[in-house]
Amino acid sequence: MAPFPLKQKKLTDLNFGKYLLIVVSAIVISGLSYYLRTTYLDVDVVFSSFLRCIRMVVVYLFFCFGILIFRYRYKLKDFGIQKKNLLHTTILGIGLYTVPLLAFITHVGNEEFDSYFVEGKRNLHTLSLIFLSFLIFVMAAVTDIWTRGFVLLITAKIRSPLSAIILQNITWFLIHIYEILILIHSFGIVLSVALTIFLGVGGDLIVLKYRNVLGLAVGHIYLNLVFIIYIL
Repeated sequence: MAPFPLKQKKLTDLNFGKYLLIVVSAIVISGLSYYLRTTYLDVDVVFSSFLRCIRMVVVYLFFCFGILIFRYRYKLKDFGIQKKNLLHTTILGIGLYTVPLLAFITHVGNEEFDSYFVEGKRNLHTLSLIFLSFLIFVMAAVTDIWTRGFVLLITAKIRSPLSAIILQNITWFLIHIYEILILIHSFGIVLSVALTIFLGVGGDLIVLKYRNVLGLAVGHIYLNLVFIIYIL
């Protein structure tokens, strides 16, 4: 036994104020990191994505999940990380993410769209492209696991499903705002915002019903995998 064992708190000790502080802290740290990386670092797309991926894993997974798991005794299934209903959510997740996939594919050839989403990938060396693709898949999965497993399901447990959907979509919008600003040039502001909200709310309804976030993560990876294959 450790000489100074950590006192573990009960699930009920995590009130909404403490929980919201963790969520806001994660967003602030991520936002500051993004600003510093894009403002002061002049690196290529692969290394930039590597830094972003490391930040997402450390902040969203290690920091946020770590506090609730080691401090408040939460289990992985509380975040929807489980085998139960995996098939259902995977099928629905792939169906959900097929919508933005079709939207992206139909915009390939648009100069503004291609400059951000296509040209950089086509010009990469094969090994660099494989590594970048892996980073993109990890970031896609982490996005769903954090926004839906940590934000959505835990808020629903502490407050209500409606509060959970609202908070999840706020965080979902915030961490996708740079992509929205890029898509506006080719999609227009209405379609860009509508697509973001559709994915946020649609995914929330699936996760709230089946209590599984892994299928949505698979769907998000599927979106990026098929799109990368298509543009190549």
